[in-house]
Amino acid sequence: MGSDTGYLASNLAAGQTDPAEVDHVVLTHLHPDHAGGLISAEGQPVFPRATVHAAKADADHWLDPDRSAAATGVQRLVYDTVAHALAPYRETGRFVTFGHADEVVPGVRTVNLAGHTPGHTGYLLGEGDATVLFWGDTIHSHSVQLRRPSVAAAADSDEHAAIRARRKAFDLASSNRWWVGAAHLPFPGMGHVRRDRYGYSWVPVMYTPVDPPSTESDAPLLTA
Repeated sequence: MGSDTGYLASNLAAGQTDPAEVDHVVLTHLHPDHAGGLISAEGQPVFPRATVHAAKADADHWLDPDRSAAATGVQRLVYDTVAHALAPYRETGRFVTFGHADEVVPGVRTVNLAGHTPGHTGYLLGEGDATVLFWGDTIHSHSVQLRRPSVAAAADSDEHAAIRARRKAFDLASSNRWWVGAAHLPFPGMGHVRRDRYGYSWVPVMYTPVDPPSTESDAPLLTA
């Protein structure tokens, strides 16, 4: 959704991840900036053997031909982009939806964060101190919404449900001291949510340049 997007393939290469080795892609929701990277500019699947997973509520909404036909403007762009991005996976039976599943794939648990979209989903990976919650678009402006979770975004399908989901995610992440992987936050988008007297604050992970690993890492899962 813009000229500064579309770098998934090059970023995977920089991380020494071969898309052909990815087995599963789990989507937090089906907005184009989270699902559009499934295909190349030529319309070919970026992940030739992967199964793509998304919530049934999101698929039912964004892949509904009647809603798509009635949509206009930016909304029509969303419907068209999502349908185009998922087409090669749907045609080969590699697009799978889920309801309120405990695990989408082994080791990947879901957290219902519906509101931003009808099936907006968070994913939990890891255990104990290493648990990470990938919460998708729970927030869009960390400087505003961490202090005021009741501030909604224009892109939210259901503003009231999105506010409830945001409060839920903040409470879960802060009380359990989970790591958070978040979209629309400054690089690197990883950190902790801390409760304070003003509401919540973001504690980003510290990072430094590292040498490339000597061997290729196994990367069977992507979240978006």
